[in-house]
Amino acid sequence: MFVHQVDVVPVTTAVGTVLTIRETNTGTRLFQFKNLASSTLSILLEYSADGGSTWSTDVSSFDLPAGDVISKVSTRTEVLRVRVSGATDPQGLMIGYSRTYDDSSYIWSKPTA
Repeated sequence: MFVHQVDVVPVTTAVGTVLTIRETNTGTRLFQFKNLASSTLSILLEYSADGGSTWSTDVSSFDLPAGDVISKVSTRTEVLRVRVSGATDPQGLMIGYSRTYDDSSYIWSKPTA
């Protein structure tokens, strides 16, 4: 069975790192970003293979104009974080996060109707 979950996290962009996802995952992760600020934001998705001590670029930095929505995909299995710059007001950024993974604990061995 494959499990799919969506978390929507409203955040302000007063700091560089707005979201760190500490779970590791075996499947694809989809991010949807909506800029709620009145100016363009620059967004960077990074991963850490050592639990957060060092970070590398997963998705190259991209600009998100005010009011726009964009989706990005990550196939990394490590810890991820979202970094944002360019904020001029506290409205911030809405982040939708989805993932699909094989969860064998929910597979039925003998289902009945």
